[in-house]
Amino acid sequence: STSRARSPITRGAAWRPSRIPTATTCSSTSPRAP
Repeated sequence: STSRARSPITRGAAWRPSRIPTATTCSSTSPRAP
């Protein structure tokens, strides 16, 4: 728990995908994505 909360990468990645799904992000970035 401490390690996770301590890691900024985990924290950012924890809320980022939660709010913005990978599919949406990939779709916006990838033109070939549906």
